[in-house]
Amino acid sequence: MSRKAEKSAEERPNKRQCVSAPTSSRAPAVINFDDINDDVLVKIMSFLEIEELNDATLINSRFNEARNHPSLDQTRTATIVISSENITVLDLYEMIASRCWTRTFAENSNNTCLKIVGLEKLQRLEEIEEYNDLGRRAPQLQLPSVTCVDLSSSRDEQHRARVGYYDIAYVARLLPSLRQVDLSYVRAGGAVIAGISQSSRGRNLACIKWNRAERACLAPPFFTAQHATDLTELYLDDAQITGLERERDMFSTDSSDHEHYLWMHCGRLERLSMKNASWELFPGVTSPQPFSQDMLIKMVRHHPTLRWLRSDLTAENVAMLKREKPEITFVSE
Repeated sequence: MSRKAEKSAEERPNKRQCVSAPTSSRAPAVINFDDINDDVLVKIMSFLEIEELNDATLINSRFNEARNHPSLDQTRTATIVISSENITVLDLYEMIASRCWTRTFAENSNNTCLKIVGLEKLQRLEEIEEYNDLGRRAPQLQLPSVTCVDLSSSRDEQHRARVGYYDIAYVARLLPSLRQVDLSYVRAGGAVIAGISQSSRGRNLACIKWNRAERACLAPPFFTAQHATDLTELYLDDAQITGLERERDMFSTDSSDHEHYLWMHCGRLERLSMKNASWELFPGVTSPQPFSQDMLIKMVRHHPTLRWLRSDLTAENVAMLKREKPEITFVSE
């Protein structure tokens, strides 16, 4: 190689140097939470979800104290894990009595969201009289601070929980202040929501989540206006809704009939999600069918309190209804 070529090679920039990231002499900023005042810490925590808020109390005493700030949601979370295959709802009652949970979940404590894992392992009691005995014991074992219960199951088809009506109803009898229930992916008796609702202390559920429900009886006579007095949120994505022949008016598409429409018995409903939901009148005889565009349009036009809807309405029909009902937010996904 000539001396000229050698000099040219020396002056040519190294490829590795060309693509290397630029360096900075400035050290990265390090945030020390000890240097943040209490108001800023509370503001940061306000962006966390409930479970994250509760987990933050485990960091140190300062976070635990900030968690109690009145501006933050004071709902606590608790979990009951049913790990044995031989547990009955009677055993659950005995567990609550022996561990003094009635004091832990006292009425003057923070609102609690209770999650029960393994509900599908509950064994049914052999005799109805045993359930009657539970009914007599329930008032002494109630957990009044629990306002939300999460009974949701696995989305995996092979592991979805199948739970008896009586078992869920008698669990609900322990929760007199219950306002929200999540039964998503749980296989249960169609009228189970009515049983849960009746457990409330003179109040009804405000929020029901039952995504992927199978033959959910959320129409009269199993679920009536009496059960839905306080219901403002209903989530039924991928659910099968069952009615009876004599209650077929709820599924009416007659535009001249202004009294009968979907969820007409839920007079305070504000948020409704029923993406990919279907309905049938004769369970086991007829096949579930999608809610028609006419059904959905009629519901939107006549429901007085609806403010948010996720459904299978076409884009064309959503555009039309937005002009008629600008106060409603339409969501497709």
